Amino acid sequence: MVAAVCAASLAVSGCGGSGEPPSTASSERTLTRQEASLLAGALYRNYRTRGARFQAAALAGPGGGTITMVGEVDWKLHQGRAKVISDAGKDRVTEVAWDPSIALEYRPGMVKAVQKVKPTAALIARTPDRDHRRLDQIIEVITALATTKRENVQLILQRPQAKFIREDVLRGTKVVLLRYGPRTVVWVNPKTGQMLRFESSNKDRTAPIVVDIEPDPKVRIRPPKPEYVVSAREIADLYAKRAQTSP
Repeated sequence: MVAAVCAASLAVSGCGGSGEPPSTASSERTLTRQEASLLAGALYRNYRTRGARFQAAALAGPGGGTITMVGEVDWKLHQGRAKVISDAGKDRVTEVAWDPSIALEYRPGMVKAVQKVKPTAALIARTPDRDHRRLDQIIEVITALATTKRENVQLILQRPQAKFIREDVLRGTKVVLLRYGPRTVVWVNPKTGQMLRFESSNKDRTAPIVVDIEPDPKVRIRPPKPEYVVSAREIADLYAKRAQTSP
């Protein structure tokens, strides 16, 4: 379940809620069967809901700085779009849209140069680079927060690191914090089973990611018209020169 999501985790600041750290190990306890059932169904419920509005944040890279993404995701089609707020350079990405095979970037600082190649274009299409691009790693985590079937409750109960952390209130809603593994915590509405926040980190706990979720089954991502898009390959020299400092 969450293991695949954790692989691309990044560093971030929290966004809303109590602001308290999830817990210390000494205050956690074993899951009840009902709590394990909530954990088993959290990602599947996201898939059934289909869409959500979200906010995520992360470090922009080893040199520091942050990335905040605010947008929408369609988990059934693995598509999304978001505004991107960062302190990268003047040619930074300010909006992005994606599906499994492509990322579309809007870089206001590059629009004039792009339109010298294709006058109607404002978006740059490129292949995702999840190994090196922070932005693509965040997108991967957001898009992976859904599965097509529930996990096995009994298997979760057998996981020694699956724990109940505490009850809390997030954006006015009572939630329970449940640990799936040593570096993954989900905030779940116990009445609906809906995940409202996902937190994870890397092995060294130096690169956490937090994604706040507001379920919205009406979310649909419309692709832009082809005339508004230019391929990064068509502007390869320009892109290599001006886009490499951006997340």
